[in-house]
Amino acid sequence: MCRDGHPGISDVPTLDEYRRAAHVCVSRRTRREEIVDDALARIGLEREVVLTLPHFMAAAAVVSETDLVMTVPRRFSQTMPACAGLRSLPLPFEVPSFSVCMFWHERMQKDKANQWLRRTFADLFRT
Repeated sequence: MCRDGHPGISDVPTLDEYRRAAHVCVSRRTRREEIVDDALARIGLEREVVLTLPHFMAAAAVVSETDLVMTVPRRFSQTMPACAGLRSLPLPFEVPSFSVCMFWHERMQKDKANQWLRRTFADLFRT
């Protein structure tokens, strides 16, 4: 994703455009952010991460006001562009999919509100 009017990113970004861009990485010290870097390493490339933030919404706010770019899950990119002045563009390389998991304390297993919340998240992230 990048802001509307980004001067260095075309509508169908090339590997060179992606590699030359300055990136925001969304990370909470999980394996997710390594998926992109591992995929780039397989084709002999690296990206320049200049900022790391713990939340996608914070990263989207930064990207919408700068020439930074960010790589996000497709589901997120489908909901953000219209409301944040962002463009959702295809990656110029393949990235493997990843799993999203939920965890909860066993005392919440039968809690109706928690069951509803888990169902809502499962529906949201179902492929």
